[in-house]
Amino acid sequence: MSFQDFQISSEIIKSLESKNINTPANSQTLSFESISNGKNVWLKSPTGSGKTLAYLLPIIEKLLQEKQSLTQVVFLTPTNELAIQVSNFINETFSSIGIKSLALIGQASIERQKEKLKKKPQIVVGSVGRILDLVELKKLKANHFKYCIIDEADRMLEDDSLKTLRNITSKATNLQYILGSATIKNKALDVASNFIDDIELIDNSTEKETITHSYIIAEGSRKNETLRSLINAIQPAKTMVFLHRNNDVNFVTKKLEAAKISVGSIHGEQNKVDRANTIRKFKSGQIQVLVASDVAARGLDIDDVDFVVNYDIPTKHEDYQHRAGRTGRMGKKGNSVLLINQNELSYIEKLQKKVDVVKGKLGFGEYKIG
Repeated sequence: MSFQDFQISSEIIKSLESKNINTPANSQTLSFESISNGKNVWLKSPTGSGKTLAYLLPIIEKLLQEKQSLTQVVFLTPTNELAIQVSNFINETFSSIGIKSLALIGQASIERQKEKLKKKPQIVVGSVGRILDLVELKKLKANHFKYCIIDEADRMLEDDSLKTLRNITSKATNLQYILGSATIKNKALDVASNFIDDIELIDNSTEKETITHSYIIAEGSRKNETLRSLINAIQPAKTMVFLHRNNDVNFVTKKLEAAKISVGSIHGEQNKVDRANTIRKFKSGQIQVLVASDVAARGLDIDDVDFVVNYDIPTKHEDYQHRAGRTGRMGKKGNSVLLINQNELSYIEKLQKKVDVVKGKLGFGEYKIG
């Protein structure tokens, strides 16, 4: 199938081609008609499978047809990084055809955001807290919202974001909801069904696995040495290393720096400018390794990550999926490695029983360095 088969405007197709997006991903093919027809949709699709464009394509087509100078799309994300990434993608791809987006995040100047809203972007992307602030200040008119996209919906509907999210959506009428996530928990689906009618589930979780999953036995204090040996052995263009605690992120980063490895770090205690600069350097290849807390596990779209290293075991099997999903994106091959000790081998057995973790049984093997 091609984008022409979607019967979308030639301007949109040209915009996609300018970004070297020439063929629709399966997630986009499966969901386009339902979203175009105004249905409330929950798209379940692996990380890196093109969900963002799946949400946006049918809506942007409608925005072009309606030619309204109103903010009609509210795109809610769980992290500031994801909001900035999505908004930048929209502007870089579609601003040439008159579609504008604005990122609204809590760490940025609200006064500057108020000024930018006067230009009436059709799409706002951001955190629920800042968007609610601007709605309550009447700088964003919720009664103009027609489309509500909730990315990483399994997370957005289960944590403190839910109450704020509902405060936003309750101020709008006749919203079409588009939800997306790599996993769907029954609890999150029940929550969504309480305020969204007739949700159509679209399942794209059967896509062919492109990630090789493996583990390395690394006892206690040898983890740092093992990580350095792995990086030196594989010499990847881009590696992401995940840990739980911010202090541990800083510690591991300093150890890699001491080993003369090109490394940067991001975690929740850093300000948004520092995190954005580090992500930019990693994307451009200026640094080889990005050490991160789970703040970076969801949503970040970085091309050609060769390896994901789980320095700490994820607390939930869903978290493993989101970490692993930073590699092997859009059909490319990738590798996800767990650093574990002998006593943690049972974790792999539990993980392999969770069929929903990554498109089928994981089939872990032991990774041999060198």
